Amino acid sequence: MSDDMIFGVEFPRSKADFDFAMHTMQEFYDNYERGLFTDPHRLFFNAIIYITHGSGRHYVDHQVCHLKPGTILFISKYQAHRFDYNPSIRGYVIPFCDNILFYGTDDPYKSRIRSAFEDINFTHEREETCSFFFEQLWLEYTQLDSQLSEEVIRNSLRAIILKTLVRQHQSSLKSNSHSHYSSDYCKFHKLIKAHFVYTRTVEKYASMMGITTKKLNQIAKENTGKTGKDLINSYAILESKRLLAYSQDPIASIAQKLGFSEPTNLTKFFKKHSGLTPKEFRNLCLYQNSKTAGG
Repeated sequence: MSDDMIFGVEFPRSKADFDFAMHTMQEFYDNYERGLFTDPHRLFFNAIIYITHGSGRHYVDHQVCHLKPGTILFISKYQAHRFDYNPSIRGYVIPFCDNILFYGTDDPYKSRIRSAFEDINFTHEREETCSFFFEQLWLEYTQLDSQLSEEVIRNSLRAIILKTLVRQHQSSLKSNSHSHYSSDYCKFHKLIKAHFVYTRTVEKYASMMGITTKKLNQIAKENTGKTGKDLINSYAILESKRLLAYSQDPIASIAQKLGFSEPTNLTKFFKKHSGLTPKEFRNLCLYQNSKTAGG
């Protein structure tokens, strides 16, 4: 994604051969140039932010998350976000690659964890509910010197994610008559993220998966209640919103980046699916950000 309009951040490796890092919020502020985290940026890994003291704001994609003690933010790979700098906030910043979470390809919770990261960014727990697990992570990370420590970190991280994020996600899916996402759906969703710029037809994705269009639409319906085309368009709209909210590039450049032959095609597509033109959406984001910053 070298031509991305939102600058990307690679995994900040600090321990050899282990795709996990952990900082106190104060260390994070002290160790990184402020513009690197207050400017919009896209992660090439996952991250968890846990707040223990203070309050403030954080921006994920085009949404504002209000922080307070007990807040847990989950940011998945390729999402765009930015910090609203506030030195009075205390907590932890945890970047990691999701491969450290899983016990091989047959891990029964693999698709559930990945799906939850895709769908939910924000949860709030009573501070005492999860503080133990974060304290265990910090203790093991600061003395990381063996595979045993790595295993404790893996299990503590999984416990946090399963206890909060996945449980909340499962509850939301059950309310929509979907118990969990299937591996076929996860494969389809992954293909959409990789190829939506080049194709937005269900037939192409069905061909990539070696199944019929009817079968792919069935997978989409069973997992989300939406058609395959709906899911493709939804992701294209999401990425459009990210670029409109977080880049300064002209709408014509964004249209080209997203695979539209003409800016007017993006305008028609965006208006149809969001009710706003790209310019109206960008202006709304600017207004909301200025209003939030002022109040």
